[in-house]
Amino acid sequence: MTTQSDQITTLLLCRHGESQWNLEGRIQGQSPDAPGLTALGREQARLLAEQMRSAGVDVLVTSDLRRAAETAGFVSRALGLEPVQDSSWREIGLGEWQGLTRSQVAERWPGMLEAVGRGEDPPRGGGETYAQLTTRTLAAAADLARRYAGQTICVVTHGGNVRSAMLALPGAPDGLEIKSIPVFNTSVTVLQVTGDGARLMAPPDISHLDGMATTLNEKIDDEPR
Repeated sequence: MTTQSDQITTLLLCRHGESQWNLEGRIQGQSPDAPGLTALGREQARLLAEQMRSAGVDVLVTSDLRRAAETAGFVSRALGLEPVQDSSWREIGLGEWQGLTRSQVAERWPGMLEAVGRGEDPPRGGGETYAQLTTRTLAAAADLARRYAGQTICVVTHGGNVRSAMLALPGAPDGLEIKSIPVFNTSVTVLQVTGDGARLMAPPDISHLDGMATTLNEKIDDEPR
């Protein structure tokens, strides 16, 4: 007899498409003022949706932030699935940094970005620490595995969530340096969750973009920890 703990739940972590603040180099975090997708971001989302048609997706979950929810809308229309919004999949909260550029943060909080680069983990802008983001993301993944055991779940989320999961979980292929892997817009990262916990099965993939120009945005969340 197969129990819930024996079942394999697959999470396809999809970063949102390029947003306007990505394009402008502004820090988004959880800002309610962060705008939606650019024209490029919408095309990336459309291609992601086409990729998901053949992925065997049973459930569609999305961060409730605008750029993710807008991306999930493309997937929803392609698959005929109603997206479930879940704030647990929001980007790291960056407090007073939100809406600023990196140069503005460096000017107003001297030494802070350098401290983060050295591996220190302060609450960024008075918001969250990276450890808090990691705990929240892994708890959200475990919760989905309990609710949708044995199913394949497309989760539209953010670069920080994807990277924190990759850094925290076992499963990196031999010779792969996780810290150096970029998390591009609409990249798809595969996790599997069983009774033994979660594991990274495949690092971020953008083959569905078929050579489309991409940029590594939200670098504040993508730096090695």
